[in-house]
This record gives sequence, C-alpha cells and structure tokens, in this order.
Amino acid sequence: TDDYILVPQTPSLDTIYNNGGGGMSVSFWMKIDNLNPGIGGGALALGQGSDSEWEIYGNAGGSHPGRISIYINHDGGTNLLVRSSDGIVAAGVWEHYTFIWNSGAAASSVIMYKNGAALTPSATTNGVGSPRDNASEGLLLGSLFASAQGLNGSLDEVRIYNRALSASEI
Repeated sequence: TDDYILVPQTPSLDTIYNNGGGGMSVSFWMKIDNLNPGIGGGALALGQGSDSEWEIYGNAGGSHPGRISIYINHDGGTNLLVRSSDGIVAAGVWEHYTFIWNSGAAASSVIMYKNGAALTPSATTNGVGSPRDNASEGLLLGSLFASAQGLNGSLDEVRIYNRALSASEI
C-alpha cells in the first residue's frame, strides 16, 4: 500500500544508530496482508534509498516469498545484509519481530527474532567500511521510500532502542 509515516529528523534519531558503538535494536508487530509476487515492501527505514542508514524489509513474493531482511548501509561500498529463510513471514497473522545489531560490520553482529525465537539467517553479507551516519534523514514506518515500496500490511508497537537488547529482553 502507499500509507506510511515519516518521523522528521530529530537529534534523538541520531542516537539510535550512531551512539558510540553500543548497537541498536528494533522491535515491532507486523501483519502482512498477502504474499502476492512482487518486490515486497519496507517495514522500517532510517533515511531513504542510498541515503539510508538502515532498512528492514520483506519480500512479499517473487522468488523468495516470506523472507525478511535487515540492511545496514556502510560507506565502504559493501553493505551489511542479513536475510531470513523463505517462508518466515506469514500472511494474515500478527507476528513479533526483533532485530538486534551489536554495531559490528560482520553479519554475525545481527540477530533476528520472530515471536521470541532466534532465526538462522539464510544469506549474509559483511559490511565494509564504517556504517553510514546520515543525520539529516527521518524515520520511515511502513515504507522504504516515501513514494514506493510500501509495506503490504500493518505495523504496531514499533520500538527502537539505542542499544543492543539482551536475549532475555526480547
């Protein structure tokens, strides 16, 4: 769909991502309406396109239906990417997701959870260079770009922490 929320850039958004190396965590409930073929849509993003700092998005269909991914943009040309297996995201069901990033460039610094259980990634790419810090960008909820790649579903209880949560806090 084309509904999204843009939270304008504020100094508090800067501390979410670039907080002296403490990592970050993103937690939310998501319900996908259907898994029709397509590129999928963005659940959350700090920044847009090549200016984004990080993105969480799902593949609604196509060759990888039901996959969810986190992408952390790096200035060195290779971005950190961690993807779940296909079929993780179900249509028509509220599911809880948590993504934890321990601030490293290695894909192993990201842990994904669904309904409190850790997910094993099916595809990973280590980041090269420093994580991008674009202090001028706002937070998008329900889209990767304000005009395209909207989430085909709903989000609820979105929480973003400026630290890596422990497993017992999930």
